[in-house]
Amino acid sequence: MDAALALVVFAPALALGSFLNVVAARLPDGRSLVRPRSACGACEKEIAWYDNIPVVSYFLLRGRCRSCGASFSARYPAVEIATALLVAACFWHFGLTGEAVVGAYFCAALVVSLLQGRERGEALARARAAEAIAASWPGAQPSLPTAVELKEILAR
Repeated sequence: MDAALALVVFAPALALGSFLNVVAARLPDGRSLVRPRSACGACEKEIAWYDNIPVVSYFLLRGRCRSCGASFSARYPAVEIATALLVAACFWHFGLTGEAVVGAYFCAALVVSLLQGRERGEALARARAAEAIAASWPGAQPSLPTAVELKEILAR
């Protein structure tokens, strides 16, 4: 177990969680993951970089848009924190190894699957969660999908 490594990985994993929120929201609709930048759903004003720091900005702004005061869902920081905890746990348990990277990958895939399942139906979320768990089972030899395969998986 490597607690120091888990702490080092935690902040980048928060950013990964933030990106997973974007993936789950945009990719199923065929929208770009890069442009346009994140914006408030109520006033449509772009969110400045300093208001888009994972978890920190949400709590500093009390979960509201700086421009219009509309509430943001608590799902955003919850996904960021859950992703960071899962990824950090992989590196804590496996150390700086390929197993940790594969475990972190499957944890990220599980988070996206659960996010999409919430929006598209719980049966899909449970099926994808089972796939992720089975693929990460000791002795399993999972292979990472290509970008095209990942897009197809997320579009289901």
